[in-house]
Amino acid sequence: MILIDLTASCRTVSVIGMAKNTGKTATLNHLVAAAARAGLTVGLTSIGRDGEQLDALYNMPKPPVYLPAGALMATAAGALDRARRPVDVLERTGFCTPLGEVVIARAKAGGPVELAGPHQTAELAAVCRRMLSMGARPAIIDGAFDRVAGAAPALAGGVILATGAALDRRMETVVERTRVRVEQLRLPPVDGGLREAACRAVSAGAVAVIDKAGVRPLPVRTALAIGDQLAGALGSDTLAVAAAGAVGGGLLEILYAALRRGLYMQLIIKNATCLFVEPELWRRFRAAGGEVRVLEPVRLLAVTVNPVSPTGYRFDARGFRHAVAEVVRPVPVFDVVGGESMCFR
Repeated sequence: MILIDLTASCRTVSVIGMAKNTGKTATLNHLVAAAARAGLTVGLTSIGRDGEQLDALYNMPKPPVYLPAGALMATAAGALDRARRPVDVLERTGFCTPLGEVVIARAKAGGPVELAGPHQTAELAAVCRRMLSMGARPAIIDGAFDRVAGAAPALAGGVILATGAALDRRMETVVERTRVRVEQLRLPPVDGGLREAACRAVSAGAVAVIDKAGVRPLPVRTALAIGDQLAGALGSDTLAVAAAGAVGGGLLEILYAALRRGLYMQLIIKNATCLFVEPELWRRFRAAGGEVRVLEPVRLLAVTVNPVSPTGYRFDARGFRHAVAEVVRPVPVFDVVGGESMCFR
């Protein structure tokens, strides 16, 4: 099995990283090169900026993003000027970035490029649709580090997660944090019996309690500011809590306390990109029997591992790959630099 094979059924693929320097760009370049060898015309864009020469955080050289001749890209006009690569500009999108308007261009020669794509999900989806209409297969989104927005099902048909030693010096910590992120990305869909009520609750905005009597929206503007209104609304007849938009630790703490009191209910969110919860709280919530379901499941295709940190330490490559594969099964795990994969079914 090779990584590019897993993307065959996906029109759009997003590559997201657990942190900076965990191998996202190496994974991206691996996919682009494999697509070119298969005779595919790849389309490439990004959430924000990537491909610049120096890492803005560490002031260290960054691996460049490579694009083959004939490939498409959606990037800011200013980024094209900086890269000084020969391109044909095919379309101006009207989407603005700090480096200028996003344009869709075709590379006339292979080489490194700088990507500065749209920041908004709707704009990213629009440029991907345009590249697909121009023959891109697949359109690949370079996701920002430690942001899961690129994994939104409305944006990406498949997602690849890059993890690596740069996340922490302790391999067991990296493995556990990767396990938690994969578990969150693979949250199951809402059961059929609650789906209609959950859709109505999420479309109403903010937070709603679903019980045997129906859907009860709460008087809050955002799930991130939830408090006593939710705690006081939970009871023995509560079936679920549905939240629109971002969900943080505050809401999960309230549900965890309810679980400790013997009240069981599901948390229903739009999709996994809405969840912003620290691993320690997530583990406590899950250990207490907490369940989270989604209206839009994410399709996680694979995890890639990078055993080397740019700050000078490294993990044993085989041991790291094996440890990650053990905790994320059945998701396949790839070392795109070492050229090996591991998959448990």
